[in-house]
Amino acid sequence: MARGDSYAKRYSQTYYGKNSYYDGNAVRKTELPVYAPNVRIKSKPSPHKKLTKAQAAQKRRAKIRARLSAIFSIVLLMMAAFFVLYRGVLITESTNQIEKKEKELSNLIASNQKLQMEIGHALDLKTVEEAATERLGMRQPEKYQTVYVNLDQVDHVEKISGQEIEEENKLAAFFNEAKEYLD
Repeated sequence: MARGDSYAKRYSQTYYGKNSYYDGNAVRKTELPVYAPNVRIKSKPSPHKKLTKAQAAQKRRAKIRARLSAIFSIVLLMMAAFFVLYRGVLITESTNQIEKKEKELSNLIASNQKLQMEIGHALDLKTVEEAATERLGMRQPEKYQTVYVNLDQVDHVEKISGQEIEEENKLAAFFNEAKEYLD
């Protein structure tokens, strides 16, 4: 034996006694149970109480209620999931429609701006003058063709005869009566 082995054995015997867990510096091997495939371990059967018919029926009803409760919970959960998915589909469809309408709106705004620019260009005096001279064959007026008009007017009031006033009053009265009749 080597010197280290005897020292470990003496140390274990001194401090742990002769029935120690160590043999020197090695752990003891314990025996494991042998596996036997043909051996079955039987547990003791629990003593069955004989149930009365009423108790058996009550137990069956409790099982049926538990199953129905589970089925109802599953159906309810499926309906909630379907509702969430359906709502998501509706939101997606409405978002797509909004995007489509916004795109259509931006196209209409762009075409409207283009038309506004074309109208502005068509109403430009130079464009009007070019169209009049080139397409319609018009020319600038000569000095002798120019006629000046005096727009200074004097304000004055003319008095009409009393007979004309009566005719206007009769006409107004006729329309007032027609209006009252229709109301």
